[in-house]
Parts: sequence; C-alpha cells; structure tokens
Amino acid sequence: MAERSEDRAHVTHDVDEALFLSDRIVMMTNGRKPKLARSSKLNFPAAPSQEVMEHPDYYGLREHLITFLEERAQKKGATVEHDNPDARGADWS
Repeated sequence: MAERSEDRAHVTHDVDEALFLSDRIVMMTNGRKPKLARSSKLNFPAAPSQEVMEHPDYYGLREHLITFLEERAQKKGATVEHDNPDARGADWS
C-alpha cells in the first residue's frame, strides 16, 4: 500500500497558537478581498508548546508576526511579499 501525504490548514487569529501548531504560517491582508500577504516555514522542532516557547527564536519571531499584522491592519490591496527579513526561526519565502 502506498503512503499518502496529507496537508492540513488551520485558521486562527492567535499568533501563539499558530506558532505552536504549525510548520508553516500564511498571513493574509484585511479587507473585503483579503489576499495572501506572507508565508513562512517555521524551523521549530515539533514539540509541546512549553518547549517551543523556550526556543531562543520564539519571542523574536512572535514579535515580527505581530508587528507585520499591526502595520498592515489597515492597508488595502497589499500584494504578496517575498522578502527575507532578519526574523530568526523562520524561512520567509
């Protein structure tokens, strides 16, 4: 029997929940016609949330995500960003 790979999407408004449960985070713009704004593959090991919170990159990445969301909360028609800011713990692509 062949192995199957499954992809799952979990939608949340909670940054911590996204960091605990995900291996990739995709953020969207606000508005009536939201668009994908940024995607990030996380480099955290699969671990219970306490271990993730103790990871040296956790709080820097958390702050980066919150800042990103706050700065773009009112922007209209934002486009997909493919940059690589100095956010440790993630591979922004």
